[in-house]
Amino acid sequence: MAKLESSRPFPHRSADQVYAGFEHAFTQAGFRPLKLRPIGWLALAQRAGDGGDIQANLSARPGNPTTALLIMTGDRHAAADLQPLADAVWQALAAHVESHG
Repeated sequence: MAKLESSRPFPHRSADQVYAGFEHAFTQAGFRPLKLRPIGWLALAQRAGDGGDIQANLSARPGNPTTALLIMTGDRHAAADLQPLADAVWQALAAHVESHG
């Protein structure tokens, strides 16, 4: 089982602004959002892959700067398999936050 964990800062953005892009980012990266928790700035998603399902979650943490944490796991995947998917989520999230910030 592979697990990939990464975080990104979003300076000058609130946790609400970052969270607002979670569903869009997952959808753009080919994930199906399963649960959205706006009160906790958390989103859970899933994607079917060649080696089985990939689970992902995004959470926002307020602070200076606001940060987002992405965690992906895949039962029969290597971290190298998850990295391009994580990159796609980060790219879509950054674009959404910039355009709607």
